[in-house]
Amino acid sequence: MHNEPPTDANRPVESKESERTDGVANPKNVGLGRARKRRRNRHKRVENTTNAEAGEGLFKSVRDAMDALRKSTLALARSRGQDRQVEGIELKLTIRRDSTPEALADDYFRELNARFDEAQAVENDVVANRAFCFRCDSFLCDHAAPPDSRSVMSNYEPTGRPVWTDFASLLYHRRDPRAEAVANRTAGILTLIIEGAEVAGDRIEAFGGAHPPVEVLCELTVGMFPLSQNGEEGALTLQWLRLRKGGRERVLFHPIGDARLLGFASLDSDLARLLAAERSTARTQPAHSIKKREPDGADYLIQFATGRAHALSRDLQHHYSARGRRTLHARERAEVGERPTSMAFPEARAARDQSIYIDRKTATYVLLGKNSRVHFFNKKAAHVTSVRFSGEEITTRIDKGRWRPADAREISLFREQIQRQMQINGSNGAA
Repeated sequence: MHNEPPTDANRPVESKESERTDGVANPKNVGLGRARKRRRNRHKRVENTTNAEAGEGLFKSVRDAMDALRKSTLALARSRGQDRQVEGIELKLTIRRDSTPEALADDYFRELNARFDEAQAVENDVVANRAFCFRCDSFLCDHAAPPDSRSVMSNYEPTGRPVWTDFASLLYHRRDPRAEAVANRTAGILTLIIEGAEVAGDRIEAFGGAHPPVEVLCELTVGMFPLSQNGEEGALTLQWLRLRKGGRERVLFHPIGDARLLGFASLDSDLARLLAAERSTARTQPAHSIKKREPDGADYLIQFATGRAHALSRDLQHHYSARGRRTLHARERAEVGERPTSMAFPEARAARDQSIYIDRKTATYVLLGKNSRVHFFNKKAAHVTSVRFSGEEITTRIDKGRWRPADAREISLFREQIQRQMQINGSNGAA
């Protein structure tokens, strides 16, 4: 009998029992399997934990960003006196791979201002920063906007077209003794009240009718405000309008002037605060029946608007005359107190990333130090100045977007420049 070589058909099948000892699994193999399983489970837990932590960190970053966006939106609404129009506002913001924080912020504020302008136009039937032209029956024609930053609205032509006049020239035409001081730039801030009857006195009834939908009740012109260091100046036309619609009428405070003086990005925060307060005051006046008059036959809304114009004129005159009596240095010291310059570079060297900001208007670095100290550095990290701000002042500037958090690139560059400045000027960085 010949022994045949084993084939697949007759080769004995190796059973897993060969790995067993008397029917019991090899303890060594069982231990290795359990170890592998434990390692796999441990890796999964670590991976899940890492993903969860990353997701939580991303969510926190987005949440903080949205909170800052919400506060900025509310701050802009308050500065415009449009708190009630925040609800339901929709914005379109396009983010590209190469978008910078500055560009996104500019797009955001431009879009937000446009939405607020639209909301105000829908609610009030007016267009922000423009006068109503009876000739064109519109706020949107070429006649409705001032031709330059110095021009104010003096009156209407017979055809109902707004007449724009340089503020100094308006004072000259009215033989106002303050005109010369305005021309010589020694007058500071001056105000001139023009009653509504005078503003529209030349308008004929064929343009706008006897009871137009938009009527100037009273007007306050104000000038001159500095707009830039090269001597550019601006004036404002502040109107209290009567709006007639659906058998009802109400009053609206309506500022017109250079955008640098109005709204959230105003060069003068005090002016923005005064105008926002007046806008809110006017909005608190309820709508009345068109037939409503005082017992003596007087027009209630004209009385209200004239009184508000005189009150705002006094507030502006008092505020700016008080500011003008102090020298610039005394005013700065009164506003910010002692200047803690000696701590600028030590605190800059030890600063956390979260303490470094960028001032949007001056493009300087803002460093938040201890004990209410705030240090300012230029783009090369040369020390500009140091001041003390209250916690409320710091929060306000951040919430309003005046100071924005520096991004990673800006922080890295700032730290490099700080080290270079300290090497140049000595260990403490003092010049």
